[in-house]
Amino acid sequence: MMNELFMFGGSLALIALVVGLVYFMKLGGGSIASDEQASELAEAFSAGFHPGMILRDKDGRAALVADASGNGFMLMKQAGSHASGRFLLKPKIEERDGNLVIDSEDRWFGPVSITPENDATANSMIALARQRAAA
Repeated sequence: MMNELFMFGGSLALIALVVGLVYFMKLGGGSIASDEQASELAEAFSAGFHPGMILRDKDGRAALVADASGNGFMLMKQAGSHASGRFLLKPKIEERDGNLVIDSEDRWFGPVSITPENDATANSMIALARQRAAA
């Protein structure tokens, strides 16, 4: 009985150690926390991209950034502690249950869902995407 308690206590201690290491190494967590960060990421993902309007997910899981010169959009999502992005010329945006779902046109990247922080910005981004798609 005593050996089992020591093993149980040791297991809990090791679990706590692993959780602590994950926390201090900042593994598994990350977000697109600000418009400035979304801008910097968009520029890093595509040379010559000039960030314009930015639509971020309220939890920082994703962002859609319009190119200021009208050349397209950068769709980004958080994948663990890293962000990834895809350049889209004419994003297909659907509204579903208060979220915007953007089709990346890439089966490996998949669709990206954004819960907008600001409805006015979301509506402006939808209008801009539709305007550029029609052009």
